[in-house]
Amino acid sequence: MPQVSRHPLNKDTYKKIYNIFLESFSSNQTKKDLDVFLEELLTPTEKIMLSKRLLIAYLLEKKFNYREISSILHVSTSTVNRVDASYRNSKQIKIVLKKLLKKKNIEEFLLSIGITFTSLLAVDNSKTKVWKNVNRELIKKSKDNL
Repeated sequence: MPQVSRHPLNKDTYKKIYNIFLESFSSNQTKKDLDVFLEELLTPTEKIMLSKRLLIAYLLEKKFNYREISSILHVSTSTVNRVDASYRNSKQIKIVLKKLLKKKNIEEFLLSIGITFTSLLAVDNSKTKVWKNVNRELIKKSKDNL
């Protein structure tokens, strides 16, 4: 898990560093350039963490419930809750998500992952029917989106 130093920066230094960070993104003109840049800058864990946060917000926008999101992306429901809390107050994330929502293949891909994952956990001899119910809900959403 990424960690922040115990020695915090003063606000001015942080602002300067953060501005440099933001400029580094805007200077990458193509998707491929940005991909290479992030590959070199971020650890695999950081890339997964950031990607999952964005996809959690995406799935919340598509009205998936916490349990469905948790099973699809392999995150805890408390992680979904934290993203949901910040997402509700966001402006720019919602703008980005509206653009992503136009791309149907993202949702179809995520649903297929969720259906596969939950079908593995929805065994008949299980003490609980939770995974079967989540699997059923995901299959229904998948059919509704066709």
